[in-house]
Amino acid sequence: MAQDIKEKYSVKVYRDINNAINTAKAEAKAEGKAEANMDNARKMKAKGFSAEDIADVTGLTIEQIAAL
Repeated sequence: MAQDIKEKYSVKVYRDINNAINTAKAEAKAEGKAEANMDNARKMKAKGFSAEDIADVTGLTIEQIAAL
């Protein structure tokens, strides 16, 4: 696919497309990690962990944990 793009478009356009794809991948990865942290925090809260311990493990704020 990358070769097809290189052949059809200029190098600048190719780089722009490539950067957009890489940015989208990074954002999706960050979003997935945030969702996993929220899910883990919910499970920890249900098991009786303190908000401070949950915050330490997940990186969420005390306010975010309280809102779960």
